[in-house]
Amino acid sequence: MSEEKRLRAVTNFERALSALEAAIAQDSGDRRSRDSVILNFLLTYETCWKALKQALATEGLEAASPKEVFRQAFRAGWLASEEPWLAMIKDRNLIAHTYNERTAERLRAGVDRAVVAFRELWTVLSTR
Repeated sequence: MSEEKRLRAVTNFERALSALEAAIAQDSGDRRSRDSVILNFLLTYETCWKALKQALATEGLEAASPKEVFRQAFRAGWLASEEPWLAMIKDRNLIAHTYNERTAERLRAGVDRAVVAFRELWTVLSTR
């Protein structure tokens, strides 16, 4: 993978993360705000694993799925822990495949923890 593709992917991830942080800052606790945060989490997650995949590829490490991407990054020492990322995979799948109020509330509650992990990874990727 080219350096240009890696930089583009990291930039897309950073933009999505900034949008997620803005959605959290504007969250007024109503359903529309909650759903906005959840949607922005989904977009951030998608751009995150794709940026990480590009960065791994520039190091000669190949991975096809999000789970394998996060595992490779953990083995490479880019992630402090694998667990938050595996939990995000489950949350992402819940968003994509089921939707009800209880699930939405649980997902929203976990987004703040995800943002910390996203920001830490962005720092790693932006300095590589």
